[in-house]
Amino acid sequence: MSRFAEVGKVFTYNRNWLLRLNELNRLVQFCRQNKVQLMDAQSGHAHALALQLKKRMPDVKLVVH
Repeated sequence: MSRFAEVGKVFTYNRNWLLRLNELNRLVQFCRQNKVQLMDAQSGHAHALALQLKKRMPDVKLVVH
């Protein structure tokens, strides 16, 4: 993660499913504050969270691999 932080801001999240709504709210706030246009989801958890983000912020582009 440190090499990504050198390029831009990095959002980290708790993978506990019970806290998912809280993490989604934090992600939406992070994206709005930092004017995020592109999200790179590198795991299944990140992908699921990103798909929920797309419902709230449809203009954010999503990269999944």
